[in-house]
Parts: sequence; structure tokens; C-alpha cells
Amino acid sequence: MSVVRMSVIQGAAHALTQIIHPITDGFMIVPLGPEPLPTVTVPAPRVPLETVFADPAFRILDGAPVLVIGIHWLMLDIAEAYAASVAAALTRADVQATAAVCGEWIRSSETPTDQRIGDVLATLPARAGLVPSEIETWASHRRPRFEPVASTAGDAGELRDQWLHAAVTGQEPDADMVARLGGAMAEGQRDELLLEVVRAAFDSLDESSDRTQIMLAIVRCDERPRTAPLKRGGLTAAFAAAHLADDTAAADLGAVAALLLWAAGAGNASAHAVDEAVHRDPANGFVRLVEKIQDIPATWTLR
Repeated sequence: MSVVRMSVIQGAAHALTQIIHPITDGFMIVPLGPEPLPTVTVPAPRVPLETVFADPAFRILDGAPVLVIGIHWLMLDIAEAYAASVAAALTRADVQATAAVCGEWIRSSETPTDQRIGDVLATLPARAGLVPSEIETWASHRRPRFEPVASTAGDAGELRDQWLHAAVTGQEPDADMVARLGGAMAEGQRDELLLEVVRAAFDSLDESSDRTQIMLAIVRCDERPRTAPLKRGGLTAAFAAAHLADDTAAADLGAVAALLLWAAGAGNASAHAVDEAVHRDPANGFVRLVEKIQDIPATWTLR
């Protein structure tokens, strides 16, 4: 099997799309060696970095070649300085390069020119599973694509087809689809849309499966799901929620996003989605239900 080689800035941009929830202030440590070590994501700590890295949990990085990514919500220069500080404090690892991220913008120690993350991702080798989808690229920074839209009614069958297509391909919805997803929430089609994605991930479900069976499949699954449609469907719902003016519909979609992302094993992204949903509609019963479900580990992740 051939080895895919990426530049520092490509590797940093790709790593950002794997966390699928925004970090406004903090850093990432991306292992670069042949050993399959996990990427470490840390919100900006309130204690000295030397204290952070003295934690035994960081022993896994001892001697490992790593890329350090500094992240700041306001300026790339601040993120770059932060990355340098983290690299200096991380003496237990072999820091080979640094990168800085602010919103959609990124630069690296190798390529100091500022570039958009999406433009960098477009240069990745065209290889299955390597190039992130449109919705995963958006999830790394969550910048608005257009002004919030009002919910509108539409053809339910056509919307279900578009929704499932987005969950499978990761294609970013347009404003019209977002508006019709909001309308679908108001018209009581939430469970039907949820089923379309969950059924694509679990072989045990079919068109006759009701809401109870859907929830049992997610919470007490006896099979490992296909996580790609769950993750992309969840991010599609999160995208729609972020671009809707209707708080109630946005909260419903945010809860759908949280449930699908939780089922995919993306705990941090799920927690972020439910927090946004609670903010939009604190009294929403479905949001509160999903919030309680998050306290239960997805069964397949325990195996």
C-alpha cells in the first residue's frame, strides 16, 4: 500500500476536520509517526503548560514525532505564538512542526502564507477516506454560509431524498434545503428524517421501524453502526440548525444532530450540538431527552 504524504499545512487542515466541533481557543497535538496514537485536543488551560504536560496522560506522547496546532478565535498571530509556546513546553514529545488556525484561516511553520482551510483541503490527494466532505470541512470552523432563513413547507418525499443524499455524501445544504428542513420540523417530520439516516447506519432497521425501535437501535444497539452517515447526517442537521431563524425548529434539528453524532461516537461534537439546541429552545422536550441519552455510552463504543 502506498503511503500518502501530506505537507504540514495539509496535515493540520485534515486533522481539524476530524474533530468535527469548533475549538475557539486551545491547541491540538497530532502524532506523525507510524504508531496509531490519538490526536490530543485541549481547550486553553488555566494553568501553566508545563503543568498540563506533566500529567501522566501525556506519557503516550513520549518521544513521539508530533505536529502542534495553536487555535485562537481572533488572530492568526496569536494562534501562532500560542503554538510556539505549546511546542516549547511539550518537551516529552518530538515537535516537528507547528501550525496556527483562526476560523477558516490557517498557516504553518513550513508555509507561513495565510490560506483558507477549504483551499488547503482541496489540495489533498484524491484518496478514499482522506479528503473530508463539504460538511466536515464546515464543521471545523462553523462559519455562517448565509444569513438565517425562515422555515418553509416543501415536498416531504423530495426533502427526504435530499436529506439522505447529504448524509451519505456530506454535501453541504443550500439555503432552500435548510428552510425546508425547518419546515419539516414544524410539520412533525422529525422522526421520519431521523429514521432515514439511522436506517442507513443499522442493518436491523427498515421502513416499518417506529420511533421506539429507532431509539433502541441507537441506545442499545446489538451491532456496530456505519458511522459515516451518522456523522454526516448529524453535521447536516447542525448546519441547518445554525442557519435557521426559527428557534424551535433549530432546537429540534440541533437535538437530531446531537443524537446522530452521539451514536457515531463523536461525544464532544454531540455535546456541542445539544448545548446549542438548549440555547435556542430551553423548554424543548426532545432536546432534554437527547441530553439525558448522552449520559449513556453508545453500546458499540464499549466493545
